[in-house]
Amino acid sequence: MAKDTGRGFRRGTMRSRSQTRNPLTGIWTKRNRATGQFTAGKTSGGRFKGVRSEKQKGQGNEQCNGCCANRFRRRRARRDAAHPALARLAARQ
Repeated sequence: MAKDTGRGFRRGTMRSRSQTRNPLTGIWTKRNRATGQFTAGKTSGGRFKGVRSEKQKGQGNEQCNGCCANRFRRRRARRDAAHPALARLAARQ
């Protein structure tokens, strides 16, 4: 549980909340992670203190054009080539 110290900072992270930046207005908004509802918007500049941030688009959130699947397929092929017993086990499943 995060606790306010009374000295302008908080010890710990608010685990039940997250924050994301609204791309249209540029305002950081807090979201309740249990219900998904937006609870508050930051009127002054910057982020909320002690609230974890959600990933923005372009930071690994969206699906790519298949390059990741190809990369994992190549990695699996290299692993199976190095360990023939694993390749036989994967083929049986």
